[in-house]
Amino acid sequence: YDSSEIQQLRTYVGTFLKQLAVCNKISSVHFNFVTDEEATDLSGGCTLPTMTIQTDDDDSNQGSTSSSSSDNNSSSSSSSLQHQVKSMLENFQTNGHHHNHHPSGQTSYQDNDTFLRRASLQYQWTNQNIMNNNQPYRSFDDYLQCFKSKRRIKIKRERSKVLQDEHVRVDVVKGQDILKHDGLVERMFEIYRSTIDNHKMIFESLGTGSSGSSSTGNSKATTKTRKNQYLTLDFFQLLAQSDFRRHLCFMCARSKASGDEFKAEDVFAGTFNIVKAGVFYGRYWGCLPGREVKNLHFETCYWSAIEYCIRNGLKRMEPGAGGGDYKWARGFDAALIHSTHYIGNPGLRRAVSQFLEYEIENNVEVTEKLLTRSVVGGSRLRTNNHKNSNSNKKS
Repeated sequence: YDSSEIQQLRTYVGTFLKQLAVCNKISSVHFNFVTDEEATDLSGGCTLPTMTIQTDDDDSNQGSTSSSSSDNNSSSSSSSLQHQVKSMLENFQTNGHHHNHHPSGQTSYQDNDTFLRRASLQYQWTNQNIMNNNQPYRSFDDYLQCFKSKRRIKIKRERSKVLQDEHVRVDVVKGQDILKHDGLVERMFEIYRSTIDNHKMIFESLGTGSSGSSSTGNSKATTKTRKNQYLTLDFFQLLAQSDFRRHLCFMCARSKASGDEFKAEDVFAGTFNIVKAGVFYGRYWGCLPGREVKNLHFETCYWSAIEYCIRNGLKRMEPGAGGGDYKWARGFDAALIHSTHYIGNPGLRRAVSQFLEYEIENNVEVTEKLLTRSVVGGSRLRTNNHKNSNSNKKS
């Protein structure tokens, strides 16, 4: 794909979805976890200082729409897709759908209502040893050498209590190997559900304890927690049977007493992850009731996962949102995550826009401060006095 074609295609898609929202009384449209380049094409440039973790590789082109220019069919495919998107836009206009009444009183689509841009804060692990010219870590011990002595001892003790004192082992089952173990997909879904059920019990106990009315309190709590179960067993099974299976990666915790032979029935905790394009995406953690082990969450979600990344030469790990203090103390550095949002209601749009301006300024300041104080070897901040080159690009 030519870069200009990709930029134009993103603009077409954004325009189409905004019009679709207006015509169908949809309150908002969101593009989450996009690259800086994608966010710029959708909503315009954002004046941010260049605060990137020191690296020899440029990941700026990674994302859902990135592709190789060496594909001989890329140009024709891009033109065909652009034509289809243009046709959809023309159909909406010629068929009169744009005359549908909008809740805010707007009766026609206006393209000057652009996407709002957001830069939120997340914590990521990067396979770059800044004490060794940004080379990948050779081993987990090599990674530990980047910590101060006190922190290094604490990490070793934390892992030892799980792996040695509690006799736990963590196995990695990935891709095609998942179907070799009968019942593993079902067990991982059960582990995923355990977190939902645990939250349900917490909400229910808070509902009865604080209000004194068990029926009303429990009903509200149960309704709320049931909504948190986004995935079903059918989804897990269909995913494991699809071609996407090659990207699945399960971190499975079981007792060492279960022996060297891996059996799904022995797994009592673990995480559901995705590995794609050299990046480890950590997602769902869970532990079966009555099998909780102190610090097992950190071992499974962080330490064993980092070991896997180092062993397989992965360049980055994104463990998801939340837990900033825990992650930063374990070597996950702050990073800005981009997203774009279209808000249909003008009043709400103004309020969100004002908040985003404050949030971006605050997150930039926090990210810069944390990068200069990285716990793995000091400052990871590469400073640059000029503005982000994307800030001058037009939306």
